[in-house]
Amino acid sequence: MDDFVSDFEVFSVELPKSIMKFSPLQLGMFSLDENNDFSKVCYQPKLKKDINLPIDLNEGFKDWSPPKCNTSLDAFLSWIVVNKFCLDGVAVVTYRGILKKISVCPVDVYKNNWKLRIVKHKNVIFIDEIKLQDDDFNIFTYGGYRFEKEIVEDQEENLSEHIVITSKFDCYRCIYAAEIDAYDESGKIVEIKTHKVLKSQKDKDLFRRGKLLNTFLQCYLAGIPKCFFGFRDTNHHIQDTKMHTVDEVSHICRNDWSKDICINFLNRVLSWMLPQIDNSSNFYLTFSGSKNLRLSRGEKTDHIPKWFLSFLENS
Repeated sequence: MDDFVSDFEVFSVELPKSIMKFSPLQLGMFSLDENNDFSKVCYQPKLKKDINLPIDLNEGFKDWSPPKCNTSLDAFLSWIVVNKFCLDGVAVVTYRGILKKISVCPVDVYKNNWKLRIVKHKNVIFIDEIKLQDDDFNIFTYGGYRFEKEIVEDQEENLSEHIVITSKFDCYRCIYAAEIDAYDESGKIVEIKTHKVLKSQKDKDLFRRGKLLNTFLQCYLAGIPKCFFGFRDTNHHIQDTKMHTVDEVSHICRNDWSKDICINFLNRVLSWMLPQIDNSSNFYLTFSGSKNLRLSRGEKTDHIPKWFLSFLENS
């Protein structure tokens, strides 16, 4: 049983509506192979110039083997070791998806439950995710996979490519990894998504407040300038596509949410949470879709591999 440490009320504080310039910087790249192991191979898959519609997202679903779920930091830690990356001045090592989960809390319509595991070694804090339930690999999950396979060329079947980014949140320097989908013809990274066809005003409102918000934050946190959407009908056929820049998305959704409120919320949470983390225990940050983030303490585990701890001690 975890011991309670403190709560952070999601809606308790009036958040500033403007922030200092946010400037994510790419540090490097790596890939995960079919076993979720680190690979130095980076193939830079390209978004096709000509995409033939419609695309049947059902094709191949019955024979599909879902990918192995991986929330471990091990591959990212391998990149740090291989590149002899100096962690002096780095407060947090994590994944983009974790920062996105926190930042979206004040305005997210999905209100998904999640649990993060936090551990400190020397002066560095490592944050990964604990899955609360198995991923629901259904036709919608497969549809995103299938759409990407159809519109991306030069793609290696068993590799997923990641970039490593650094940025500062409040006074805390973070480095984090983010999986990427493809590059456009100018070499810019593009995030790829699917969504149902927008028929009604309600569909459009929910799209802006849900899918566009979460996609925007995924891109914004990683410095990804574009997102590409495929819109599926009720038969799971992609009937239309649309490319947006992140600036366009921010403008389209200006009356629904503010990126500055999201990033300021992330700043506030890190400033509340990180000073409470010490080297004696594992800590857990949980969100159950309610008004509170909860920080608790548990027995320290050895989930950070010994080979990395040895690197950390000697660097």
